[in-house]
Amino acid sequence: MTKRHFFQNLLLLFFIPVLLSACIRAQSAPSKASAEITEPMSPLPQNTPVKTQIIKLPESTQTSSPSLEALEGPIILLQTKVDEYHLVDLNTLAQLPYKLPGQVLLDSLASYQSPGSQYLLYLIEQEQFIRIDVLSNQVQTYNIPVAVTSNFDIERSMKTIQDLLPNQFMTSDGARFAVEESLRKSNQIVKWFQDDESILLVREIGPNGTYVFSYNLENGTFTQLEDFPGIIEDFWLSPGGDQILVKKGIVSQPNIWQDDQYLIVDLSLATVKPLPLPQNISNPSVFWVSDDSIGVIHQLSFAGGEFFSIINIANMESILIVPTSFSSIKSLNTHLLSIHKDQEAGTSTLKLWQMSGELLNSVIFQDICSYKSKVDSKRVLINCSQTSFLIEGESLSLSPLDVRISIFSRSPDRNYFILVTDSHQTYLVNPTFEDWNLLETSGDLLEVQWVPNSSGFLYRTATDLYHFDLTTMNNRYILTSDLFADYKNLNLIWIKTQ
Repeated sequence: MTKRHFFQNLLLLFFIPVLLSACIRAQSAPSKASAEITEPMSPLPQNTPVKTQIIKLPESTQTSSPSLEALEGPIILLQTKVDEYHLVDLNTLAQLPYKLPGQVLLDSLASYQSPGSQYLLYLIEQEQFIRIDVLSNQVQTYNIPVAVTSNFDIERSMKTIQDLLPNQFMTSDGARFAVEESLRKSNQIVKWFQDDESILLVREIGPNGTYVFSYNLENGTFTQLEDFPGIIEDFWLSPGGDQILVKKGIVSQPNIWQDDQYLIVDLSLATVKPLPLPQNISNPSVFWVSDDSIGVIHQLSFAGGEFFSIINIANMESILIVPTSFSSIKSLNTHLLSIHKDQEAGTSTLKLWQMSGELLNSVIFQDICSYKSKVDSKRVLINCSQTSFLIEGESLSLSPLDVRISIFSRSPDRNYFILVTDSHQTYLVNPTFEDWNLLETSGDLLEVQWVPNSSGFLYRTATDLYHFDLTTMNNRYILTSDLFADYKNLNLIWIKTQ
């Protein structure tokens, strides 16, 4: 045997065990797409995991681009990069890149989606907006001059704001810029109205300001809804959709509130009434509490506010409900629940108020606690330092959950909750909180969004988006995005299919 043959044989003896070991490892190592035994969902004792499998399609399938007509649904539209969006079919997990018309970036798709979930509507220029049928990709362009007349009296508005706030607007140039900027922002407000064919927008008419109009997208008709002077800063539909809370002023800037006035537009009665605010307010927050009442936080603070009142819009009378500072205030059945923290004493007090201002009940926790979520009309969750509590009824009965909840999400059909604990365990829980099914998920959940028909939910980890199918108890990988590590929630909407 020559020296060369000796070294060749020696190398073979060295590599053969290595190659055999690698082959064995390759055959036995499970991939991300490998399946465990799948069992049907049934009530299980707490901390018993429900068997699941993780399904991940091959890269060639994930990156395919089907036609819009091939998508079956349920379908989501979501932002995957700073300047990229995708349509995803949850039935097949097929993905289709989607380019928004108009060279725009929408950081809150839900704000632009129609009530029927079929269209998107947004401005592309000062006096031009478009309506997109997302699945058919049909785009309708609307050119609507917002300034019906061009004689808005900027000089008078400048003088008014300088007289009202001389320390903030000491120069004419500063006052002019503030009024012009407020007018520009006002003329850009466009919102969906009561259906997919009607919108609310702002038009500039005459010297005194801007006004709310409804506009029918099908027949092109305008209807002016109010005629009070002032520049519209914003407006909000009531929960029932038949009234509008309108905020008007002269300049629209943070922490400038002295020029603000509020109106109630009653669409069914075709009336407009000024909304008188309570006394002793400073930069207040004004919002709908119900169809017949408006809530006013007298002064916002970093965590909560100072004083809270309710205005009955039938008679415009104001009732002081919370006569002190608070960290949060929420509805509980027909009452209001406020939470008051004392950081020095290390306590939290829950107070239940009638709408008449009468204190019904209170509970003191020897801990710092915060409002977490509404469970239903009669129950809420609060988080204390070590555990979460279920608060129920006028008696404010307390039920400790023995875990601290980081994510709470209720299914659309109200039959289940998804609870994610601080220790990153995910449970499927029934409405009575008696049955807790521990789910096996892929990674730590940062966000949950239910499928509209309650058949499952989407969840986001720091890198990936998954679909958990409750009918098969499978985790289905969808895609990976650098955006998922951001603190913001998914920029995602569900698209209506025929």
